[in-house]
Amino acid sequence: MGEVYRARDTRLHRDVALKVLPKEFAQDPERVARLTREARLLASLSHPNISAIHGIEEQDGEIALVLEFVEGPTLAERFASGPLPLATALSVAQQVAEAIEAAHARGVIHRDLKPANLKLTADGQVKVLDFGIAKALADDSALQTPSATASLATTRSGIVIGTPGYMSPEQTTGGTVDRRTDVWAFGCVLFEALAGRRAFDGATVSDTLVRVLEHEPEWDALPQGTPDALERLLSRCLRKDARQRLQDIGDARIEIEELRMTREGSAAGRARSPRPARRRLALPWAFSAAIGIVAVALFAWGLRRGSVAPVTPAHLIVELPPAVTLPLNTEHPVLALSPDGTRLVFVGDERGTRRLYVRDLADPVARPMAGTEDAVDPFFSPDGASIAFFSGPMIKKVAVVGGAPLAIHAATEASVNRGATWITSDSLIYAASPNSGLSQGSTVGGQPRGMDDWRYITAEIKAPYAWPSALPGGRNVLFTDIVGDTPDQSRVNVLSLGDKGVRTLVSGGTSARYSATGHLLFARGGALYAVPFDAQRAQAIGPESKALDGIVVEPNGAAQYAVSANGTLAYVGGPPVARQHELVWVDRAGRAVTLRDDGREYSFPRLSPAGTELAFTRPTGSNDDVWILDLRRGSLQRVTTASGEDFEPVWHPDGTRLAISSEREDEEGPGLAWTNGPDFRLEFPLRTPGIGNWEFPTSWSPDGKWLAFTRDRVGAASDVEMLPTSGARTPVPFAADGASEKGAMFSPRTPHVAYVSNVSGREEVYVRPFPDPGPAVPISTNGGIEPVWSRDGRELFYRQGDALKSVKLTGSGMVERGAPTTVFEGRYDRAPYGGRSANYDVSLDGQRFLMVRRKNLAQPTTIHVVFNWPEALLMRGARVRQ
Repeated sequence: MGEVYRARDTRLHRDVALKVLPKEFAQDPERVARLTREARLLASLSHPNISAIHGIEEQDGEIALVLEFVEGPTLAERFASGPLPLATALSVAQQVAEAIEAAHARGVIHRDLKPANLKLTADGQVKVLDFGIAKALADDSALQTPSATASLATTRSGIVIGTPGYMSPEQTTGGTVDRRTDVWAFGCVLFEALAGRRAFDGATVSDTLVRVLEHEPEWDALPQGTPDALERLLSRCLRKDARQRLQDIGDARIEIEELRMTREGSAAGRARSPRPARRRLALPWAFSAAIGIVAVALFAWGLRRGSVAPVTPAHLIVELPPAVTLPLNTEHPVLALSPDGTRLVFVGDERGTRRLYVRDLADPVARPMAGTEDAVDPFFSPDGASIAFFSGPMIKKVAVVGGAPLAIHAATEASVNRGATWITSDSLIYAASPNSGLSQGSTVGGQPRGMDDWRYITAEIKAPYAWPSALPGGRNVLFTDIVGDTPDQSRVNVLSLGDKGVRTLVSGGTSARYSATGHLLFARGGALYAVPFDAQRAQAIGPESKALDGIVVEPNGAAQYAVSANGTLAYVGGPPVARQHELVWVDRAGRAVTLRDDGREYSFPRLSPAGTELAFTRPTGSNDDVWILDLRRGSLQRVTTASGEDFEPVWHPDGTRLAISSEREDEEGPGLAWTNGPDFRLEFPLRTPGIGNWEFPTSWSPDGKWLAFTRDRVGAASDVEMLPTSGARTPVPFAADGASEKGAMFSPRTPHVAYVSNVSGREEVYVRPFPDPGPAVPISTNGGIEPVWSRDGRELFYRQGDALKSVKLTGSGMVERGAPTTVFEGRYDRAPYGGRSANYDVSLDGQRFLMVRRKNLAQPTTIHVVFNWPEALLMRGARVRQ
């Protein structure tokens, strides 16, 4: 930040040190402010061991500090001749400790204490120089810079500052520093004074920082005769965990004073005893953690300087806490990185309880976040201070430092969120429903405001949008267009928020993210690919290259990786996840017995009225089909065989036919169809939904005269409608209250329908008369989805999180209900596609429940973190252009 000259004060006839800010920098208000701040810091300190300031001068556009001139070599120059005698070393250490103690008493941390900043006069007095990067404890926000000898620069939060070899571990990683940072540097100086060599040294900056974070000093380098008390003091000063380090430099000063007095009273002193081997042992996690921490620091420094730091890439393997695993096969992202790459958040499953965990990459311990149970899809706020996540129908955020989560947005669908991204600090875009594309809303609460129907600007786009990610500047948003039957058939698109235009960037890819290293990342075939990318023009500027093999990709295309702005990459290693379910019977005590486990996918199971057959949806090749399982003989029958998609079967009361949702390749969306006769021959269509409408059957009336179905409209709320099964078949609205409704189920006993509505602001279960009008009666409390009646109509079940709830119903007219009770709790699959229909059924006697459970796959216990990943590609020979 300046050049230092020896000068002559002609007025007071004394030599001074003139620290000059060059002309080209004197025009920079920030640099002038830094120099002025150093002057004020020095002026606040008055101590015989601190070089004094005489004033600040300005002339001809140049600014300079007038400092005390100290005659004599620096300790760095003195150390070049070898170690100091023990008595001299103790005298130097005591004076340095006194100076730093005085600075700390004035609320000032030096932060660049090193031999080059310590002068030793001819009479043995020590002077501490250069407070150019000192930090005032009361003013963390002030701008500061290092001295000219510092190797790493800038002091904004999370960025590294200081001189390698003397920086504390927390300083190395850009963490918060306090008085204990100077204690560490003091220990480094004292060690070097005694041993004649640095406590932490390497051939390069990277090597040096690795030694700071990974290794113990070479204690055997201390000379024979070093007192045990002095070695213990050094050990306490150089502990990597600041919490275990000596907390105050004044304590070091006291111990040195006592040691000097002891030595003066006993010339022999006490000989040094053999050192315990533990000092040369690193913790099991030290090596990988240290490598990663160094890369975080150096790469962040490189970005601040405007280029990628020329350091060797590092690979950190993050071990999850004991008994915690990553819940795969959930079709949700499980991890995220803070923008500065210093923090990792992940969804952890500990014996069935899922919550968020956050880990500072400079800390080996991940911390659980209270109040984040059942969180999915975590993502950081733009400033990295908060973590947002989906929780049921809500988007919430919680401060990284902890506290109660705050609801910031009400999503329209409880179980079909597909990611979100901040556009500004108070606005986000999220993908919440399979049929409404992306929505934009404020993060200060309330319902989302719908965007125009840009999702269907191009006629051939009919598939869901997912995993939005804002590009720098907030003008364009990356997202995945889920098309085809596998994730590898999806497309990476970009949306212009200005004109709502959509362009395809990559055909055959999913889960795109932008890295500030100048690359677009996306997943394909269980690998991560990189494309050189111009973020301002939102277009590729080079060929794609494979970056990494073996990244977990969920069946819906959610790739388990995250990237930060500074080139840090985190991912879950493993093969792509295949959907595998099993059908299980669960009794009221929560005991589960497997009905069918053949490694296939199941959804929407429906027992026949006689309880002898089970209809369900299962993929056949690339299409969904309706199947029937004979529970007596165990035989399977495929009901739908024509090309297209057929799903969500509903039994007719007589057990001879099924209503289904069916879509042929030439249709605009799935409409209602049914089977007829003992061979379940498909009659299609029962009705055509029309462009922009999808229809899904949920229940027949007990007399078979009405079919309840959910109509999804593009960009609008879903509605429950009733279709007469004879005559003109003109649908009748059921609950036209402007809210989103779904999952209507006819009571088998009374003329009532149970359904789900978000009219209250969240999804709850209600009961309403039909066909006669009447008021809606709330059934659930604190949320509810997927209602199903018992066969006698006296009990209504619904789901709330992992709990199956029950409400007893009595009376023959208006519903008389008891309080909800929990039947059992367990992690069983909720209904896909937003819970339009229930994903379970109830046995005829109401004592067992047919549930869908995802098979327990091997759940990972580690997360890979790669620092400076573009360098890693180049070193492996991948042709990724910077």
